[in-house]
Amino acid sequence: MKKKSIILISSVSIFILFIAIGTFLVFQNTDNKISKIIKDNTPLMVKGLLKKSIFYIPLKVREYKETKESNEELKKQNRKLSFENRYLRNKIDSGKFNERIIKTKKNNYKIEEFILPFFVDNQLYDNDKKGYIDIYENKIFVFFGSGKIISINKDNLKKGIFDYELITNNIISNDIFDTEIKWAGIKDAKVDGDTVYLSVTKKVENNCYKTSLYFSKIKTKDLYFDEINLDNQCANIFSNFDAYPVFKNFNGYQNGGRIVSGEDDIFLTIGDYNQWELPQDESSLFGKIVKVSKLNQEISMISKGHRNQQGMYLVDYKNLIATEHGPKGGDEINLINIYNNKIQNYGWPISSYGSHYDSVPLSKEIKNIAPLYKSHKDYGFIEPVFYFEKSIGISEIIKNYYSNDNSFFVTSLKNKTIYVINFGEKFKNPKIVEEINIGERIRDIIYDSEEKKYYLFLENSPKISILSRITN
Repeated sequence: MKKKSIILISSVSIFILFIAIGTFLVFQNTDNKISKIIKDNTPLMVKGLLKKSIFYIPLKVREYKETKESNEELKKQNRKLSFENRYLRNKIDSGKFNERIIKTKKNNYKIEEFILPFFVDNQLYDNDKKGYIDIYENKIFVFFGSGKIISINKDNLKKGIFDYELITNNIISNDIFDTEIKWAGIKDAKVDGDTVYLSVTKKVENNCYKTSLYFSKIKTKDLYFDEINLDNQCANIFSNFDAYPVFKNFNGYQNGGRIVSGEDDIFLTIGDYNQWELPQDESSLFGKIVKVSKLNQEISMISKGHRNQQGMYLVDYKNLIATEHGPKGGDEINLINIYNNKIQNYGWPISSYGSHYDSVPLSKEIKNIAPLYKSHKDYGFIEPVFYFEKSIGISEIIKNYYSNDNSFFVTSLKNKTIYVINFGEKFKNPKIVEEINIGERIRDIIYDSEEKKYYLFLENSPKISILSRITN
């Protein structure tokens, strides 16, 4: 019996050793001399038998690994070719004009649009289609995600003439963010008198980012931006939950960055970067809306419990209205009292009318951090004044100046539509009253009170589009 046990143990040990050596050989290339000698001197019949039996799984693992590496390399090459194609096409199409009519059940609108020159010659990944717009005197400033800035003459644009001047600046030339990272770059721009403010996803250290605020005095040919010191906390790309360390929770797209200027203060939204433990933490600026004094740059927090606020408008001297991306559904519109002594809480990630994405492991630990209750009020939070059950990819919000009621234009990225929402008296009875299908991702919208027209930044082409209502 003892002899049989020894034979069995020896046989199993030899088999394991054989498997280990074979697996080692499977994952070696021809540069390994020992591996090559063994492979070259193994009969073909034996090789074939081994491949179909004990080495079947190791061989499949090797094939999977090689295929994955090959796919990753092809993805990189494809992305590079895509950027090269984007760059060349934009050089050809820049300035092209188009005019069209959009009809809704209530109104007809005219759109005049010009393809914008986002192309950058010296850095391939600086060719970023995202962008934001604002008006300064008789010029429209366009701020591309890469940091490229141009100014367009409004008077010429009215005549159908598209020309622009390049505004040199220190954002595009500095190592503030990496344009090869899709979600990095400029997140909004706001002209305030003779000053322009920029929000940027800034690299604080390797693999660690935050939303930062910069400002510059406006000059004709160049802008030099200085940073307003908010804080030094950053979100690490490889961050995991303390309570559930196997789940990587970073998301650079959830960065907020929308800017609004008031009489004495600048307001900035800061997203949560998917760091769910921080929006309710008042020692962190992630998932907050902050107020920055124009006089002394003093920073104060006005609201918390936000996810990714990409639209904001100053309703009056004491109220902001802000849009916010939900997770899987539940895009919100929130009314925020600016000068409330208490920091107002909008619930994320405890309450939300959206659901977790399928990729989120719904463990006990995750549910404790982000239960996504379908009520805000029941848990001590402020309810949104409106929410979309299904996500529209909500972006900017602005007053509807074509109407005398309490209605707003709410733009969308995913649905490529302007939703006209009448909020009723004191924002108590919101209702979608019109949908203007634009047909491209709407990243930004501003109103020109002189021309009584809206300017839109459309991201797919990208274009600057002039929207006006047809009244006769």
